Amino acid sequence: MTKLLIAFALGATAACGGKQQPAPAPSESTTPTTTASTPPTETTPMKPDECTAQGGQVRGDIGDGKVKCADGERDLGRVAQGIEGAVCCAQPAAKP
Repeated sequence: MTKLLIAFALGATAACGGKQQPAPAPSESTTPTTTASTPPTETTPMKPDECTAQGGQVRGDIGDGKVKCADGERDLGRVAQGIEGAVCCAQPAAKP
């Protein structure tokens, strides 16, 4: 009976506690980067310098997630800034 108990314990350990392969290491970031030749998209936020180069101002999120441009301003897109992020706002286009 003791031999049966030992055999069962060893079998259960081998079935459940075998050595597992480690998870593959994450590869280099596959997130596209924004360059001067690639304009930012909805999923790729622009850098603060890119916002000001377009004549915009960076408006940072204070943590409530409700960052937006003021009424009448144009929203030029999201800006990668801090943890919460920001938006790029510009004055409305001049009317001819």
